[in-house]
Amino acid sequence: MNEPPRRNQPEHSETKPESEPEEKSDPKTLPMPELLTQLGSSPNGLSQAEAQQRLAHYGPNEIKEKKTTPFLKLLTYFGKTVPLVREAHTVSHFQRAVLEIGNHLTVLAATRS
Repeated sequence: MNEPPRRNQPEHSETKPESEPEEKSDPKTLPMPELLTQLGSSPNGLSQAEAQQRLAHYGPNEIKEKKTTPFLKLLTYFGKTVPLVREAHTVSHFQRAVLEIGNHLTVLAATRS
């Protein structure tokens, strides 16, 4: 029952695969000169010609607004769809219960007369 001696194995740590080049590192951790080089920029920003070229290639730096209908906008005021359907279901059951009670009272009143 003697266990074989264990080899010195490194503990599991998060290491990057060797195939990934170091230059694709996280931009937050790169030194500023390397980051500027990687982005093709300079401390003074882009030249007018480079800005025009990137604008033509990538398009304007804007978020497109999602088009919505007034009905869908109204639904967003009530929250998500599931709670809204649940509330409608509860109201319909309450209405049915009130009608049933009314029917029972009508039958009781008719039989006592």
